[in-house]
Amino acid sequence: MRLTVGRKLSLILIINLVGGIVGALALLTNYYMSEMSSNFENGVRENLKNYVGRMTSDIKRYADRGLILAKASTRSFETAEEQKRFVLDNFDVDKKFLSLGLYGKLRENNNNTNTTSPFSTYKPAWRIVNQSIPDNLKFLNPIFENIDTAYPFNFLQTKGGGIDFQVTKTQEDFRLLRLAVPLDKLSSIIMLIELDHDKFFSLFSGTTYHTYLFDRNGIIIGSSSPQIYPVGLDLKATLSSHPAFSNSKTGQSRYDNHKNTTQIISYEKLSYGDLTMVSELSYDI
Repeated sequence: MRLTVGRKLSLILIINLVGGIVGALALLTNYYMSEMSSNFENGVRENLKNYVGRMTSDIKRYADRGLILAKASTRSFETAEEQKRFVLDNFDVDKKFLSLGLYGKLRENNNNTNTTSPFSTYKPAWRIVNQSIPDNLKFLNPIFENIDTAYPFNFLQTKGGGIDFQVTKTQEDFRLLRLAVPLDKLSSIIMLIELDHDKFFSLFSGTTYHTYLFDRNGIIIGSSSPQIYPVGLDLKATLSSHPAFSNSKTGQSRYDNHKNTTQIISYEKLSYGDLTMVSELSYDI
């Protein structure tokens, strides 16, 4: 069929119109994707901001309470029973505070020191179990009596006066969050605080983001998404390219996690306890 001039012009107009529509759709798609990505990034950043302050405040509050009691208990008492009674009378009734223990460093020339044990260089001065523990947690009482041998804490991580953390899972599948808080930079006296781990991290339960906290060694100690980031996961061994391992105090980026899923991530190093908080959102678009 022979095209007339009019048909040729109509065909050109149609082609230009289709091209314009396709171009407009491409621009709209790019704009939509950009806006959605920006919204995701803002959401992740705001979620992180909501938790950083609260977590820092909670950890510092419990550490400070423990330190005050520890320092007061090191004053002179006539008998060990009097010291124990003082600690009991001043023990915080908050049910997150399950147990407290005070440990003193042994002299290095002590021939009885077993250097293979994390507890070898420290001797317990006293341990107090919170008497307000609810009935469903009474099974913890015998655990605390033998916790030094059953679940030893490596106090050597507190060198330089830094706080250290450990999550201990008992045979009854109960998790303890343990804080070792030195009273001095030499770590000669250490207060060991045991908290109800799940109760302490219950503030994560309301978030729809992957939110987790890891210590200076890259070990996750609290998580809102245990199916992806379980407590105890060694991030340095599993995901050495994690953006939060950078020298920056805060940051935001995208990366592929150990599940090969692209994530929008925001992170911030807490001002207390040498911990890092992370908030993530899967970005599979």
